[in-house]
Amino acid sequence: MGKGRASQTSPAAKERLGQEAFIVGADGTVLLGPQGTIGRPLPVENFKLAQSNRSGWAIETWPDGQRYLTGYARGVGQDDYTDLGWTALVRQPLAAAYDNADVASREIFLWGVGFAALFSAFAWFAASLITRPLHAIADAAVRLRQGEPGVKIPQLGGAAEVADLSTSLRALVTSLTRTQDALSKMEDAACHDTLTGLPNRRLFDQYMEEVLSRSPVPYFAVLSLDLDNFKPVNDTLGHHAGDVVLRQVSARMLSCLRSNDLIARIGGDEVVIIVDAADGKEAPNLQEISERLIRAVNEPVLVSGKAVRIGCSIGITNAMRPGESVQDMPDRADAALYKAKAQGRNCAVAA
Repeated sequence: MGKGRASQTSPAAKERLGQEAFIVGADGTVLLGPQGTIGRPLPVENFKLAQSNRSGWAIETWPDGQRYLTGYARGVGQDDYTDLGWTALVRQPLAAAYDNADVASREIFLWGVGFAALFSAFAWFAASLITRPLHAIADAAVRLRQGEPGVKIPQLGGAAEVADLSTSLRALVTSLTRTQDALSKMEDAACHDTLTGLPNRRLFDQYMEEVLSRSPVPYFAVLSLDLDNFKPVNDTLGHHAGDVVLRQVSARMLSCLRSNDLIARIGGDEVVIIVDAADGKEAPNLQEISERLIRAVNEPVLVSGKAVRIGCSIGITNAMRPGESVQDMPDRADAALYKAKAQGRNCAVAA
């Protein structure tokens, strides 16, 4: 039996929205940026942070009144060319950043590599140096931008200006890579339950929209689950024991599903499952899946040396009705769940 999918990102979550990049001089003037900003001062707090902290990211309200997720990194300049201490900023509207954090992090990385190439070119003209080491730096930056694995900005010696430039670019790429990692973690935290590691309601809604966007709409079913007799565990043994039970039961339910199914914790002891037949195979036996889930949940959980037993009620809906919205099928599955509880719990009822 395949493991259920713990993470599924919809195509809609992969769309890049509203990213803009700025190169800012040491005096706060925009050297490279969107139309209408070049040559003007950039009075944002993240520029000041870049001047003192070198690199990072933060959420800030910009002069246009909108809130942006802003990544920033500052070059260290050169001994005789202190004005080359430019600052690179990349901003994205906050809502778009949360929806596309994973994709945004990759794009920020590629933009950063592009900035590295621009920095090398600007330094080449400013210092009037046409040397082989600079060509080596530019070549490495282009290969990084094209996604070639294992490429690094070379650490060069020779002229002081070239050595300083090499060090600055290596530091810039390193800081942007760290920003990418931070954004990836933010995306993961935004789409998964911190206790069980299961997808949360946000990811569940995204996957529902993905399923319904297919043409023709494939067979799929929604199962709404609620743990029976879970509240007494918290009341008698404490919330820590309840957390242990939730983690173990979640892992068991996950093992009962196929690789193309999705299980999400939407709150408390409530779980919802999408049983997907996108692989074109015969529609699964929902009653058999429900019985397997109930048996798995009924197995005792050992908490501090004590065996704890709980049950599971399931509501099933397996047909999209004409005119229904994304939320209508989960709502009907919830209604069937209440019927299962009314019939004595620890059973499954289809709507």
